[in-house]
This record gives sequence, C-alpha cells and structure tokens, in this order.
Amino acid sequence: MLRKATIAMAVSYLFSAPLYAVYCLLLIHNEIKTPPYISFPLAFLFLTLLPIAYIILEYRRGRTDLFVSNINLRPKFFIPAIISYTVGAIIFILLNDKVMATYFLCYLAVTATIFLISLRWKISIHTAGIAGPTTFLAHYFSPLYTLLYLLIPLIAWSRYKLKAHTIPQLITGALVALIVTQAMCYISQPFLNPIK
Repeated sequence: MLRKATIAMAVSYLFSAPLYAVYCLLLIHNEIKTPPYISFPLAFLFLTLLPIAYIILEYRRGRTDLFVSNINLRPKFFIPAIISYTVGAIIFILLNDKVMATYFLCYLAVTATIFLISLRWKISIHTAGIAGPTTFLAHYFSPLYTLLYLLIPLIAWSRYKLKAHTIPQLITGALVALIVTQAMCYISQPFLNPIK
C-alpha cells in the first residue's frame, strides 16, 4: 500500500502541469522559431517557474501543500499563472514566434477557464496539464502525439490514489483542457497564422 502511494506521489510530481509544459517543448524544439538559448529560458521562466513561485512561497510558509489541495485556497494561486502566461504570450508575439505565442495562449485560456471553475468546484489541474499541451501538439504537429493522451489514465490513477480528486474531477480536468485548447488553436490561427 505504501509503495503504491509513493509511486502515485512520484507520478504526480513528474507529470505536474509546469513540468509537462517543458517536456512538450523538448518534443517540438525544432519547430520553434526563436533560438533555444532564448526560447527555453523564457519558456521555463513563464511556463514553469513564475506560475508556481507563489505556491512554493506559501508552501514554505506552511500555508498550503505543493498541490494546493484545499479548494478554498486555489483561486488566488491562478492569478500569477494567468499573468505569467499573458506576459509570455506577448513576448513571443513580439518575437514573431507564432508557435510559442499560440502555446502560451493555449495555457492562458485553459488556466483562466480552470480558474473560473475552481471558484465553485475542484477540478484536476494534473489531467488538464496533460490534455492541453497534448492537444496542442496533435493539432499543429502530428496526430501521433495523441499517444501522449495515454498518460492521462496514469495521472488520474495517481491523483485518485492520493485522494486528491474524484473521478468526475479528473475527467473534467482533461476534457476542459482538451476542448479549450482545441478552440484556442482555431481561434488564434487567423491572427497568428501558425505553422500550417
């Protein structure tokens, strides 16, 4: 029993939304217009570090756990992420990197939607964090990236095993991210004219 809980915790950390964002960038690095020595530090800063900095600060103060399990605390932690994704999108629009701009806009749209849902109901950011970027990769690059959806049951198992979410919360997280990302890809296409 303890071993399964340990595995579930490891999966939760390894496939957290901020880390998965970076994993996906490694898969598409050849498609990014901005040179890696610029795009990767910017992406790490605005997709990973800044969105979780406030959580880490509050965790160190003993006010929350790293996954912000308390639904009443969740909404305030979305604001830094929304600001960070907005700034990142603007930077990559100014750099004329349509791939990265769209990637950030998708993160922004999904996070804003989950923020609104979180005002009333707890939803899985972990399953959303896999479904959103995977949808982006499949939409713009290759249908083969849909194989990454196979990670969702693993993530869902880990979060359910840790009693972090119910099954409806896990499914809703994935579905919301998939639908919002797909919509954002279509909406942003005429304005940014990315990839195809």
